[in-house]
Amino acid sequence: MVRCRCIKNDGFRCTRNTKLGNDYCWQHQNCGTAGTKKMTKKRSSRPSRSSRSSRSSRSSRSSRPSANSPKKNYFKGENNLSNKEKRYCRCLVHVSEQESVNNPYAVCAKSVGTTSNKCSGSFDYEKFDKKELKGYNKLKGINSKGKKDDLIKSLKKWKKEKYGN
Repeated sequence: MVRCRCIKNDGFRCTRNTKLGNDYCWQHQNCGTAGTKKMTKKRSSRPSRSSRSSRSSRSSRSSRPSANSPKKNYFKGENNLSNKEKRYCRCLVHVSEQESVNNPYAVCAKSVGTTSNKCSGSFDYEKFDKKELKGYNKLKGINSKGKKDDLIKSLKKWKKEKYGN
């Protein structure tokens, strides 16, 4: 079997196998039309999969704690979140402070394997640093400028208006 020669919209070559005597898989029989490209040259604007995986993880994840370091506790003393939900909520805080991510909810749901609508009620905003507060406020559509105390007040006001507590 031969690998399909079509370059998909994301810039990567299709990974499907073809039938003998055919350069394209069942889906890419009309490669070159409808947004797909024939394999003519590698796309240089995006690194290949092998070079992305060999990158040093320290450069892109320097603000993230290592697997062995203790997790920062963002939560109130009494909360009813499972460990998986806590991981999801922590993920939201970290991902929302990154400007390159459009949908932190989807990123965290995929990475952790669950979602939770109880994060806002379980967080102790005093335990956030300013960068985390800015990102979380931006995620919730709240004012994300000012001092740490102003950001906390904005979040608490939003929470009271939304949930009544």
